[in-house]
Amino acid sequence: PANHTSSPPSAPTPPTATPTSTSPAPQAPQPDSTDSASWLVPIGIVAAVLVAIAGLIGLGILITRVIARRRTARQEAQQRRTAQLQRWALGEKTLNATSAALMEFESDVESVYFTRPLLADVTEPLSGVFYTAYGDALSLQIETTPTDDDQISAFVTAANAAQRAFTAANDNALRKARLGVVHGDRKLTPEEKRKLGQARNLVAQALDHANTPELATTAHSKAQELLDEVGVIVPERLATSVVRSIETLHQSALTAGAHQ
Repeated sequence: PANHTSSPPSAPTPPTATPTSTSPAPQAPQPDSTDSASWLVPIGIVAAVLVAIAGLIGLGILITRVIARRRTARQEAQQRRTAQLQRWALGEKTLNATSAALMEFESDVESVYFTRPLLADVTEPLSGVFYTAYGDALSLQIETTPTDDDQISAFVTAANAAQRAFTAANDNALRKARLGVVHGDRKLTPEEKRKLGQARNLVAQALDHANTPELATTAHSKAQELLDEVGVIVPERLATSVVRSIETLHQSALTAGAHQ
């Protein structure tokens, strides 16, 4: 037989390995940053607008409160000033009434000489109190109403005190005249009362426009002498005022007679 040389069996060829893919593994889809930014921008704008609106509202409230406080302060100031003006006006009204009453007394010859002469006598206690209080009130009266409450209160208080003092002094003078009491709290004797009656008649003659100026002057001079004798004190300024009144009265009478 033919010798066949058998070749050794060949080793089995190993299977070809499948090459490993180097491509990355698939990943989950990621959100687009561009889309996120597109949402954030409007939200930021809205937030900023809301903050601005809130700020404007707050500022408006603050301004409104400031305006309201100022308006209230002005109203309160106006009310205080109105009250001050009213109080001052009442004080002036009171003092003016007292001044008018005093002027009425000083211009009335009968009152000055006979019915209440002690009202003009500053040595009479109640009359002295009045003239002091009256002077104090006059010193506090100014042309423009002050803004100081204490100053206004002081004036009003002084005006009221002067009015009360005048009433007391006037009543005292009337009462003592009826009782025949004169300067120094002295009571007239019957003879002095008679002389006082004579003086009263003479003053009436002096004030009678039917009499001549010469007769009027003479009558008034005799009346003053009698008043001095009985102790009726008439301040010089008031006696001078009476003389002027008598002169004016008769001058008017002479002028009227010349035109007839």
